[in-house]
Amino acid sequence: MAQILEDTQAISTQQSKKERKKQAKREAKLMLKVEKGQKEVKKAERKVSKAQADLETSKGRLHKSEEKLTGLRAAQDSHNGVAAMNYEPVATTAEADAATIDEQPQDDEIAPATDTMDHSEEETRQEV
Repeated sequence: MAQILEDTQAISTQQSKKERKKQAKREAKLMLKVEKGQKEVKKAERKVSKAQADLETSKGRLHKSEEKLTGLRAAQDSHNGVAAMNYEPVATTAEADAATIDEQPQDDEIAPATDTMDHSEEETRQEV
């Protein structure tokens, strides 16, 4: 019986060694996974940090560009306002032609005036 007891103890110590060894392997694998995960998290955090910095830089550039555009538009508007006060825009050719025609007297209007002058000159001549 002593022999069986010793064999049983030897088997149980061997099994417990195997179990501990298996447990250690599992722990080692999990530790590697944890370390890998931590590295990935740090890498992702660095990426996020860089992306955040890039975002801030882009926002800054956008803001400057928007300010520049607003300034240009304001300058153009003020320039256009001054131009409208001091200078009348040039009319198109069709508008200019139409305005010239409206300003010039028509042949009907000229004829009576000429006839009147002719009559008055003739009357002056006849009186003399």
